[in-house]
Amino acid sequence: MRVLAAAVLASVGLGTSSLLGSHRAAPSTRTAVSVTVATPGHPAPKPWRWNARSATVAPNSASTVSAFRSYAVGSGTFFVAAVAWVNAPAGTPSYAIPITGHWVKSITVPVPIGTKPGNTFDQSLMVRRADGTEYDFGLAQYDSSTGKISSTDGAAIVSPGAAHESGPGSGDAARFPLAAGVVTPADIRAGVIAHSLVISIPNVGPCPCPYPANTTAGYPSNTGVPLGTWMRLAPSVKVASLGLPPLEREIAVAMQRYGMFVRDIGSTLAIYGTDQVNQGGNAADWGAVGVDLEARTPSGVPYAHALSPRFPWDKLQVLQKPPH
Repeated sequence: MRVLAAAVLASVGLGTSSLLGSHRAAPSTRTAVSVTVATPGHPAPKPWRWNARSATVAPNSASTVSAFRSYAVGSGTFFVAAVAWVNAPAGTPSYAIPITGHWVKSITVPVPIGTKPGNTFDQSLMVRRADGTEYDFGLAQYDSSTGKISSTDGAAIVSPGAAHESGPGSGDAARFPLAAGVVTPADIRAGVIAHSLVISIPNVGPCPCPYPANTTAGYPSNTGVPLGTWMRLAPSVKVASLGLPPLEREIAVAMQRYGMFVRDIGSTLAIYGTDQVNQGGNAADWGAVGVDLEARTPSGVPYAHALSPRFPWDKLQVLQKPPH
């Protein structure tokens, strides 16, 4: 893992003894990353709006998709509200958060009191400072008696506009920005998801892991596609004729235009959305845009929406990595 230079650390208010954490390979659901590029609810920056329609299809796409449908789609497909987020206005008091998963033992961050991590097993949280600096956390623990994050397994700092994390810590396995690629209630309200999607799947395979993944720690004992794999829905698919509900229709269109990237390992295929625990709550915020999150995945992940059998997973194509 890389270590930030002292000058970079100083620029974000950290000393070398109070750096970011990193994730160890976590059982069954996650391992590393976090980089934040845009506040949820706002358009993703250009690095997460690559044009999937004009991308080059990988030579082994057909056989890869055939296998993918067996190990990734066969166990169920879901939309999951997973990534909690909050803005930290100027003047928000900072406090030290212990890190359990890395040689760096703490990170000091301005986090509004009462901020909670997401409700999935990942317990993800993205905090965005007023100057655009973002902090990503994985397996974050909340102490209700203090209203503070009491510990985190991993943490990462992301400079404003960065395409991926720059420190040794992480909040998801591919080391993507936690805010990158997640679907928001604002996306659904606008009637368009104007960015790439990110997913977790079973059987994520070994590295090398293509850009925009920023890790060499894949899953050597597995046989599936690696972290960072870019896929799209074939441009020939006429999404409007599929009879999909609004959420799934917008997901399918985004998958055609911008594609989806493998971010994490999990027990089922899950497309990530924001967990609105620090805003109006999932029932209120997602319900207001007509998205029902009353399901659970087979492994018990809450705030999930089972995708319909009509979703055209058989029309996927694997793409060569995007330009950078």
